[in-house]
Amino acid sequence: MNNHNLQRGHQHLLNRYANFASHILTLTMKDDISVHAAKSAVRYFITRLNWQMYGHRTRAARTKSKCRIIAIPAIEGQCGNKRIHAHLILGNIPAGRNENLGKTIQGIWNTTSGSNPRFDLAPLYDTDGISFYLAKEVGHINNDAITWDLASVPSVLHTRPKQQSVADARRTLAKLSNK
Repeated sequence: MNNHNLQRGHQHLLNRYANFASHILTLTMKDDISVHAAKSAVRYFITRLNWQMYGHRTRAARTKSKCRIIAIPAIEGQCGNKRIHAHLILGNIPAGRNENLGKTIQGIWNTTSGSNPRFDLAPLYDTDGISFYLAKEVGHINNDAITWDLASVPSVLHTRPKQQSVADARRTLAKLSNK
């Protein structure tokens, strides 16, 4: 797979979830932080933000598929000489918690090790643009910029592949061979 296709693949997947997002967040790390410590800080932040937004509902069997924030991080500065920072697409924030989101983020981020107190929270208007922006390092500087292993996505947004029976597969193959 060439670099351009890798970047487009990330953009396509980001755009799928960005359509459900409402905010873009930039978190700044301390100058001397390692990549491993930065990833740990982002993981801790997302876990705490999930808990602040939904509490026990993130674990209850009947609500955990919906009661989870959308948080997809892109950690930039892992390669090269830029300061390490993270951009996150945020969404699925409960309506009652939206107006205090900045204060909640500030409280969590200030207690996260390796964090610089500076962060930027903005409403998300252009999902195509943000998908392109977050994937800008992929395929050029850092193929691991989008850290999907740290992402938080409600399971109701996951699409399962269609189960195809053997008979359906044979019919599809027969149609294709007749063309």
